[in-house]
Amino acid sequence: MNENVDVAGFWELCRAHVDGLPEQVPPAWAFGATPAHADSLLALVVEGAKLAPPRRSGTTR
Repeated sequence: MNENVDVAGFWELCRAHVDGLPEQVPPAWAFGATPAHADSLLALVVEGAKLAPPRRSGTTR
């Protein structure tokens, strides 16, 4: 799989739906120590087992 093509295609789709996004594709990366680790973390997110922690009150991010 060529990640650059995938990211560029995703960015093109985003730009078609969100006004004002720049034409230049932003940098992208995966979390994990290896590609296999990143894939296993993604699988957990997709199945709903891995979620972001809840926001603390008074924070914006």
